[in-house]
Amino acid sequence: MKCNVCNQDIDLNTIEGESCPHCGQDIEVLKELWYFNYKEDNGRLTVTGCKDEGCGLLDIPEGVEAIAPEAFRNYKNLTSVTLPNTVKEIGGGAFSCCSSLTELILPEGITEISANAFSVCESLERITVPEGVRVIRGHAFWLCTSLTEITLPSSLESIELNAFNSVSKQVKITYGADAFLWSKIKIDGGNEALTRAEFTYLGEAATKDELVAKKDENPFDYYKYTESEGQITVTGLKHDRITQLQIPTGVTAIAEGAFNHCVRLTSVTLPDGLTSIGASAFKECINLEDLTLPSTLISIGESAFEKCEKLGKYGMTLPSSLTVMGDKAFKDCRALSSVALPESLAELPSRAFFSCRGLTSVRMAEGLTRIGSEAFSDCQGLKEITLPNSLSSLGEKAFFFTGIESISIPDGVTSIPHRAFCLCTALASISIPASILTIDEFAFSDCSSLKSIIYNGDKKAWKAVDKKRAKIPFKAKCKFNQ
Repeated sequence: MKCNVCNQDIDLNTIEGESCPHCGQDIEVLKELWYFNYKEDNGRLTVTGCKDEGCGLLDIPEGVEAIAPEAFRNYKNLTSVTLPNTVKEIGGGAFSCCSSLTELILPEGITEISANAFSVCESLERITVPEGVRVIRGHAFWLCTSLTEITLPSSLESIELNAFNSVSKQVKITYGADAFLWSKIKIDGGNEALTRAEFTYLGEAATKDELVAKKDENPFDYYKYTESEGQITVTGLKHDRITQLQIPTGVTAIAEGAFNHCVRLTSVTLPDGLTSIGASAFKECINLEDLTLPSTLISIGESAFEKCEKLGKYGMTLPSSLTVMGDKAFKDCRALSSVALPESLAELPSRAFFSCRGLTSVRMAEGLTRIGSEAFSDCQGLKEITLPNSLSSLGEKAFFFTGIESISIPDGVTSIPHRAFCLCTALASISIPASILTIDEFAFSDCSSLKSIIYNGDKKAWKAVDKKRAKIPFKAKCKFNQ
């Protein structure tokens, strides 16, 4: 390298003393470099290691521009590293497996964190990535299991595979911009810690640790959509880390699978004018809690809200405009506590509320004619339900394995189908109309509490009902109203 006083060439590995052999001046950077192995290429200093591999503290001197790949790898005693702002590059694996490293100050001149740069630094508790860094490469902080505080810059564009894999489960992230810009960062797999982290946003638009897609001067900036003959259909999100949706006015449909598995979503408000929600539109939005449906909604597609496990904690009223609901529309919505069905809905589809185990109340309006197979199957919290007089058909396993204690089947229903009330172990009484002609096999199998059957016909008509394989408990007593 050249002396920064006389500009003469100097080989630090051969000189003695603390001064330049040409001009005799004390040169601090030369003195500091005595502790390090280094190489020089066209005046560019790269540190390749330390002469004492057991060192505990590293303070890289000003003038060094690069840290070589694996330069300090496996320095087990290293606890603290300070890098000057002259450093522009940190090589891959440069500080990997430094198991005692707890303190790290990164320079402002770098533009990326290289692959494995700090992987398996198991004692590292906090890291500040400086402004100017655009990319954090794969496995950069992999297995930094004590890492609980991460500060990331607004310049960041990409976080590659497993960069923060296996960091602390209680990690907190401070991001140098607002939540909208955070949503635009490309984050590869293996960085699940970033999805569960507690966030603080430093940008002007940040007021809380969530990103709200809302109506503003450019309401469609958040969405993918198509438009045809004045009809706007939202097909998905441009930024899948959004937590709240306020779909803009003018949207008439949500496409099939539009928000499928958007696990960050917690709240959705749909505008008046929306008529259709496609199949699997919000399927597996496992954190979705609040849903506002518009008064104009006509159809809900198959599995539209299936496995929205937190949806409906405070109940749900379906709009009076709704005429069509697809199979499994609210299947596995475990938190759904109550539902009110509108008069406009004539048929409740198969598995509509299958395994909604928190469901305790269902209000059915007159106008409903059919309850599909397994519509309320495995709704173990459902203890009572009133069926409308308009009902004419029940599907197989309609109330299989529910908590229903008593029920009255309306006149006009002609059959109690296969396993309709099977495993309803709390069912103690049931009223059956004279219109019933058949009670299919296992309809009342394992209804261990059933003691009272009220038949709204005479004894002769009851004997004529085909019920040989219905598995009605022997202890159940039948009373006749005629």
